[in-house]
Amino acid sequence: MSPLFGRRSRPSGLAAGERVLATAPTGDGDVMATTYGLHFPALGDAEFLGWEGIEHAAWDRESSTLDVVETVDAGEKPRRRRVELEAPGPFVDVVREQVTGSVIVSREVLVTESYGVRVTARRRASDDAILWTASPDTELDLSEPDVLAAVHEAVEMVRADLG
Repeated sequence: MSPLFGRRSRPSGLAAGERVLATAPTGDGDVMATTYGLHFPALGDAEFLGWEGIEHAAWDRESSTLDVVETVDAGEKPRRRRVELEAPGPFVDVVREQVTGSVIVSREVLVTESYGVRVTARRRASDDAILWTASPDTELDLSEPDVLAAVHEAVEMVRADLG
């Protein structure tokens, strides 16, 4: 029996207030873009990544693959998720809009004469919390106390500028 007035049942795994914006089929099931982030199909359980946790997402039209790179703490290696979409439709545009829309400020700050750190503030959609990340140039040695202190100062400077 079809639902009355075109209403569908709520997908499982969504938080209160979370809405589905777009879906795209993959070989493992549908990936969902919601108001809070991406729900990836996994082996029996859905895996969630909030928009604020995505450094960037890139679409490769030739391979029909969405490459999602997570934000990480300075010095950690980013986790990549590659998802092959069978029919992307508007899904890729929705992802791009949501990732971009989560960024409040992103600024490159020099911490040595030649190298810097990208300081980014992102808003978490589920509760409006602001999350900060610092992505240093790979040439910076974060094991040096002066460099690490300069990275922390860069974050505090951008925070102060934001108000």
